[in-house]
Amino acid sequence: MSPILFALYINGLVEEIKKAGVIGAKIIISREERCGILMFADDIVLIAEDREDLERLMEITVEYSRKWRFTFNYDKCAVVIFDTKSACEIKHGPCKDRCDCGYHWRLGNKLIKQEISYKYLGMELHARLSQKEFKKRICSKAKASLSRVWRMGMRYGSLSVAASLNLYQALVRSVLEYGAEVWTNEEWEEGERVQREMGRRILRCHGKTTNEAVLGELGWWRLQARRDFLKLKYWIKLSLMNDSRLVRQVYLMSRDAYVNMRKKNWCSGIHALAAKYNLRELWRNENLIKQPALLAPQELTTVGLRKYWEGVIWQRIQGVEEQEWKRAMGNLQEET
Repeated sequence: MSPILFALYINGLVEEIKKAGVIGAKIIISREERCGILMFADDIVLIAEDREDLERLMEITVEYSRKWRFTFNYDKCAVVIFDTKSACEIKHGPCKDRCDCGYHWRLGNKLIKQEISYKYLGMELHARLSQKEFKKRICSKAKASLSRVWRMGMRYGSLSVAASLNLYQALVRSVLEYGAEVWTNEEWEEGERVQREMGRRILRCHGKTTNEAVLGELGWWRLQARRDFLKLKYWIKLSLMNDSRLVRQVYLMSRDAYVNMRKKNWCSGIHALAAKYNLRELWRNENLIKQPALLAPQELTTVGLRKYWEGVIWQRIQGVEEQEWKRAMGNLQEET
């Protein structure tokens, strides 16, 4: 009962923020709405459009904590200002009771730091929306996991190929793909190298074996294609959500910003993937996602639709990957 009781206990903070009026980040669909707080387990995120609103949200949170007698872990509290143009390195001064350096915020009776990046739910959220720091960390973590798997018996041939593949998927690839649904579409060669190195170790082949031979023998897609698959699956999931869901509202706002203002964002990346894998009609008319011609009426459930489109997306990406692999193999033959 502990999680349920805590959810009931902390939900009063949400109600207090709603009572405070129009503060928080704007979410615009058919009407303007605001979201001032996100909660996951015992983590609280306050989000606002400007300094004044954020300070007000912090005041409400402190007042609620005093009323219900809970405390903050100040070592884990921080502020990040997202600004892709002016964000820079931050140098904190020796501030205690009052901030003189300009990079501290007051939370109750203490000061908390403004940071250039903050780790939340396993991802570094950078002020410039860069994923470089996050990717560097998970790449190092994946390499460490690769070494552990190697020492589990693969090194001496004690593990079968099937067992090695299972360990790779569970301990290495899962790390390399964490949160991939919301990544940008850029290539990530460091991650690809980790996968290829793991493939060579599984097959116990020479270090100079061509990348195409390793991927082809194991039937692997490139990690880039895997991320495309995860993103398109997530897009289908968003398209089937009820409009009342917060994440659905954010998606609609993002889509509107791209379609009408040509803003480069997550939806612009999804549009590019839809074109790449011949899913343009679905992008133009999302109602087609809810009414595919090949499904019987009794199969038009959320679960049935997601399963159907997952199969379609898989086939499209498989076709593109096969063509890319054949082209690469052809180039190798020409070189030799």
